[in-house]
Amino acid sequence: MPPLTPPNTLPVIADGIPQELRVLPHHQAMLDASAIAPEVAAERGYWSARTRAELSRLGFADYQALAPALVMNEKLLVDVVEAARLCAVSRAHLYQRVMDGSIASIKIGRARRIPMEALRTWIARELESAPGQAAQR
Repeated sequence: MPPLTPPNTLPVIADGIPQELRVLPHHQAMLDASAIAPEVAAERGYWSARTRAELSRLGFADYQALAPALVMNEKLLVDVVEAARLCAVSRAHLYQRVMDGSIASIKIGRARRIPMEALRTWIARELESAPGQAAQR
């Protein structure tokens, strides 16, 4: 099935790779057949994970890591409540880590947002600083 847009105008995702090279043909056919506009698909950053290892790195459990899979890019920023849920800690604990500078955050107006990369960095630091003790904090 041909893409909805001419090849020379296919959306390019953030890393500069044309979407047609990041999405396997059968996944592109699924997107083309859906009600998702090509611009929206490009904005969402759909891509095809081709191996179980790629899916495992994204946090999929073994039984979920069925490749190939159509994947959307994750959010870049989350609020404190969502960050706490993702890390399986209380909102108060996570907010305390933000306020003491352990977890980087930004303010957008009155809202505080946490970059996903900041959560990963914090978790890695916790694991490095006290292996076996990180779970007790």
